[in-house]
Amino acid sequence: MNQILRDTSVGALTRAIEENPLGFVPAFRRWPRTELHDEEGITWSIADIPYPLFNVVLRTRLSAARAESAIERIVNEAQKRHVPILWEVWPSSEPRDLKERLEQHGFAAAGRPPGMALDLDKLREDLPSVPGLTIRRVGSADDWERFLEIWRVVYEVPGFVARAMGELFRHAPEGTLFSYVGWQEGQPVAISQMLLHAGVAGIYSVATIPEARRKGIGTQITLAALHDARAMGYRVSILHSSKMGLGVYRRLGFREYCTLARYLWTPKETKDEEA
Repeated sequence: MNQILRDTSVGALTRAIEENPLGFVPAFRRWPRTELHDEEGITWSIADIPYPLFNVVLRTRLSAARAESAIERIVNEAQKRHVPILWEVWPSSEPRDLKERLEQHGFAAAGRPPGMALDLDKLREDLPSVPGLTIRRVGSADDWERFLEIWRVVYEVPGFVARAMGELFRHAPEGTLFSYVGWQEGQPVAISQMLLHAGVAGIYSVATIPEARRKGIGTQITLAALHDARAMGYRVSILHSSKMGLGVYRRLGFREYCTLARYLWTPKETKDEEA
């Protein structure tokens, strides 16, 4: 049961920022194309799809000795499948020198997104609306196609990646993942998602097509999810912010509580080809 978080202390919010992404684990487990390893101290998935989000380590709380063997095992599996690995390093990750260990095994730093949280009782309601913008939840196959096309364009990924991501999203347990599309003048212009896990509403996949940016649409597509979360009785929303979205989230009332880190390993042959 997803017991709603009421504690808004720094420690509780930081834990929620870390734990909410684990709400995607059931989708990885249900989807036949991914192999999920939910083991003592570590949770990771791997697939035969050459894109990091499908081959990802989400949780690491291991001893130094076990971390070394886990890194070697995961890298060997990724090398065999010829896929990249994305390793999430959170404030609670162990061992404490995990970043250094990853670098010794060929991982490179791939971003330090701030972990943010918002008490929904303090959500700003005075932000201007956008004329002609309508937002609705994804509910049909056509809605999914629109959602995935924006996801593909904004995140600049190949079509096979967007299609695979759509398959993964559709394997999320009912009532945990909600997706939104914003429309203006009959055209889809923005998307967002809300994941309910660890007692909070996580915000993901906020994206606006380039020609519709700087009009407040990103703010409104995020607000749609936040309003739904509050209507469902949630007290807290969290997110892992991109650089582009940081200003939007701060205006909505989100505050930074921690810094996360991402490390990327790429198969050796790919590195040689890029050199």
